[in-house]
Amino acid sequence: MCGIAGSISDSFSSSEEMVNVCRTMTNSLEHRGPDNCSIWHDYSNGISLGHQRLSILDLSENGHQPMHSKSNRYVIVYNGEIYNHSALRNEISNENNFWIGTSDTETLLAAIELWGIEEALSKLVGMFAFVLWDKVDRKVFLARDRMGEKPLYYRLTSNSLIFASELKSLKYFPSLNHEINLDALSMLFRYAYIPSPYTIYNETYKLPQGTYLVLDAHKSSDGKLSLNTQKTITPYWSLNEKVRSARLKMHDGSFVEARDNTRNLLEDSVKMQMISDVPIGSFLSGGIDSSIITAIMQSFSTSPIKTYSIGFQESEYDEAIYSKKIAKYLGTDHTELYLSERDIIETITKLPSVFDEPFADSSQIPTYLVSSLAASEVKVALTGDGGDELFGGYNRYIYGQRIANIPYFMRAISSKMIKSVSPATWQTLYKFFLSRIPVFRDQTNFGDKFHKLAQAMEACTRKDLYRILISNWRKTSPLSKNHHIEGHEINLDDWSDDFDFQQNMMNSDLKNYLPDDILVKIDRTAMSHSLEGRVPFLDHRLVEYSLRLPLSMKINKKGGKLILKSLLKDYMPENLFERKKRGFAIPIESLIRGPLRDWSENLLDKKRIIDEGYLDENIIRSRWEEHLSGARNWQYQLWIVLMFQSWLEENK
Repeated sequence: MCGIAGSISDSFSSSEEMVNVCRTMTNSLEHRGPDNCSIWHDYSNGISLGHQRLSILDLSENGHQPMHSKSNRYVIVYNGEIYNHSALRNEISNENNFWIGTSDTETLLAAIELWGIEEALSKLVGMFAFVLWDKVDRKVFLARDRMGEKPLYYRLTSNSLIFASELKSLKYFPSLNHEINLDALSMLFRYAYIPSPYTIYNETYKLPQGTYLVLDAHKSSDGKLSLNTQKTITPYWSLNEKVRSARLKMHDGSFVEARDNTRNLLEDSVKMQMISDVPIGSFLSGGIDSSIITAIMQSFSTSPIKTYSIGFQESEYDEAIYSKKIAKYLGTDHTELYLSERDIIETITKLPSVFDEPFADSSQIPTYLVSSLAASEVKVALTGDGGDELFGGYNRYIYGQRIANIPYFMRAISSKMIKSVSPATWQTLYKFFLSRIPVFRDQTNFGDKFHKLAQAMEACTRKDLYRILISNWRKTSPLSKNHHIEGHEINLDDWSDDFDFQQNMMNSDLKNYLPDDILVKIDRTAMSHSLEGRVPFLDHRLVEYSLRLPLSMKINKKGGKLILKSLLKDYMPENLFERKKRGFAIPIESLIRGPLRDWSENLLDKKRIIDEGYLDENIIRSRWEEHLSGARNWQYQLWIVLMFQSWLEENK
């Protein structure tokens, strides 16, 4: 795991200037790889490549980057892990290759040299982002893994291509303007993250997952660098295509066969991802996904694996009590940290520098802190992320389907009835009466959730219903200058009437929410502590197989992840994991009313908002005052505002 940065440009007046800029860009990523920093450049061709290394495989100098291929034709900077690199070495060795070290970087270069970029990419099992310079054909390649686990940002101007693992690095390249993209800002307020390929800045992009970009870099007759600015982004793996092909080759065997196949694929993925030359551990939240990853890890280990969890004093948010019981049953070496208000407040002040663009998934805070906890003992941690999207774990898959099954005229009437009663009144009714009804039991913020349910009931189409379910700010725009929220949405053109509504939702989450929210959160929080996070559920072979499974093997009326629950019973008693799903979140509602009130007031100051010019001060202040009074719980909407405002302050 590493940080990469560099450029191909003719804007430098000297070789020394080129190296200095590349080194500054690269050094800004030291947290991603504190073990070594190296720069390679070729001033005559305008190319510079920088690398910050976190040593995981082959800790010797033989694993340092930038690395040259055996023939010296290619130079690469690479971030990630190729889990099947040993198998690839065996295949490549049949061509009489020789090896200098044991790093997967050397394997990747040899694969590209032997098979070419696209065939090599098709053979990789892993997470990666890399930049490759072809000295012979004068081409530069940028590539990213299939699921988007590793980040890669770039900016293309008339005479320069600038790239890096994080946005902060691009700011050190001279003479670039960084203007806020208002369309991207609209999507931030709607989804709490910025979907690919957009970033918070105009003309700066994320390379989409499962693609590679190629640019020719030739010199004109006057010796000037000539970049073909018509960039070519080529998909080498497409989720849409895999979904379509899965429909033609659905699993037609039994549930037991499907469970056994899932087990074999998941065990193979975990075993490969446990390969490391440094200490390794696991995030154990106590949920189904992290529990099954941890259980499989422990079954492969002859000694107790290290597990880590975060706890909260508020019982409705705390899952550490469950993770502790699971760790004890599995026999892991378990460490837990119960968060104090001070822990949370100190973390919040660091978030703008951890996330280079505004990011407002509040689970970023416990994820940051559990990463810090793990990094004190290990350099690699496996997580259970991805299980919800693959096997139907989110509550919206259940509730969305229930809403969609109700005739529209009945939904419209019900919506009006619900909205005729205030959220505060619904909350009171819940406290004294509705909480006893089984379908409503164990709900938090019932009144506000009931009103959001009413909004969802107004949806005319299933696409609209899904968009409402995943939206925060929607019809009311918090942005100034009449910049609307609606119309700036994730792309749902791949939705198909041939698919179940629930499967369409899951596919969209795999394509958007997973790479641009969940995986961003894991990468930035872990790497801010020089910790490598690995996600076994996202082995593309397991992803492709899960798409072939009938929905009935994933979800029923009671809930999702049927196969995973069945599989987990082989590792532990059902009573250890079977319970209502909770998110990995924190009590934002009470924090911003209480210990974070002064911090929030400062960021939401009316004059400040007017001077900055991005937000509608009247709408923001209205929501804030309603939240403070307890009339409404606007925690999710206000958290996005606060994260944007704190990011803006950090990046003035």
